[in-house]
Amino acid sequence: MTDSRQAVDDRVETIMTGEAVPGAAVAVVVDGETIFARGYGLADLAEERPVTPDTVFGIGSLGKSFTAVAIAQLVAEGRLALDTPAIELLPELRLPEPFPTSEVTVDHLLSHASGLPVLPALEMSLGWLESDGPMETASDLLRYLTTMSEKPAGLPGERFSYSNDAFSLLGEIIERLSGEAYADYMDAHVFGPLGMTRSTMADPTSKGWDDVTSLYDYEDGAPAFRAPWPQSAVIAPAGLHRSTAHDMARYLAAHLRTLPGVPEALHQELHRTRVSRDSESGYSLGWGTMENFRGERALMHSGGITGVSAHALLLPGRKAGVIALLNVSGGPSREIAEAVATEILGLPAAPDPATYTLPEGELERVSGTYCTCRDTAVFGSEDGKPTMSLSGQPATSFVPSGPGEFRATFGHRSVPIVFPTEGGPAELATIGGRVYWREN
Repeated sequence: MTDSRQAVDDRVETIMTGEAVPGAAVAVVVDGETIFARGYGLADLAEERPVTPDTVFGIGSLGKSFTAVAIAQLVAEGRLALDTPAIELLPELRLPEPFPTSEVTVDHLLSHASGLPVLPALEMSLGWLESDGPMETASDLLRYLTTMSEKPAGLPGERFSYSNDAFSLLGEIIERLSGEAYADYMDAHVFGPLGMTRSTMADPTSKGWDDVTSLYDYEDGAPAFRAPWPQSAVIAPAGLHRSTAHDMARYLAAHLRTLPGVPEALHQELHRTRVSRDSESGYSLGWGTMENFRGERALMHSGGITGVSAHALLLPGRKAGVIALLNVSGGPSREIAEAVATEILGLPAAPDPATYTLPEGELERVSGTYCTCRDTAVFGSEDGKPTMSLSGQPATSFVPSGPGEFRATFGHRSVPIVFPTEGGPAELATIGGRVYWREN
């Protein structure tokens, strides 16, 4: 372990230095035991306070799997089924005609296959975007959906399109069925039973706890302080959970063994792939999946919001899990988690990216402008080579990786892009898991 610990330290510190990450915490769990936990860098730059494995961080969208666990607990109690139509639980749920709202199930919401498009609800709820009305509760979101102008991402179950708003609706379902506020439910039924004593839905600075990280964002390539901690009741079930490396190790261990209030058959359902994302990955219920991650099946998820970058990796065949928590937006949490897994668990090195030669006419078929309500992507060519920009930022690389598939790189971030492979100009592109419709 001494040699692997030094190798981990070297790799993590190299990544952090290269990406100007203020602080990070990591942990590794195997067969129910935490075998490695370490803090790196600083929780607060001004105070020069170091990160520890008990430093409280945000975990972003890793929180979606907590919402999935809560739903599974309620299924086990007979309150609903995974195939229950969402409209039976949320009678106000209506999307503009002709969208078949009645066909959307709880399973669809949990697997990002509901057909909900990219919406501005998160930005509205956090005050980052002006809106015509409030976006403070699930009722506000339900009202927005009835008249939304955004084009649905597809029919229920048709395709994957990542949706924070689907998890907001799931949070409302949890509250209505349990009679408890979402935060209270997490405390009583998930955090508490797992001994996650430093995990919360609240602003952790309001808890009177010591060892809470400050939040940072990149400004001109350097970390800049950001405050306060984001708070929003409507978006909380999608990823405003806060935790530590030690607590998250307990949570990952439970996913690899026994989850509180979740029978084994239902536990397995949480991890079963429901929908394809691209030729290499899919999505289960609150977890991304890969059937061949360096030779074995893996579940994984990333999370990011102001001052938060997080990545969790589960390797069921090894009964092992890895968590990486960073205190800066857009940080290399996945790279750190995979580096730790490689050194501590002895994973083989990541394979070289696949190469693929575009067939004649393919570049012309996908070239064009594709949009959501938030972003615009432009695909084209220069000197016969494919090019891409996202919200005006050119990709540092954009290469084909398979039929209808490309991979774009923005800094350290790799973004998968999938186009329909049917003939004729592509009508949509799935970029980083979100559906963009062609504008021209």
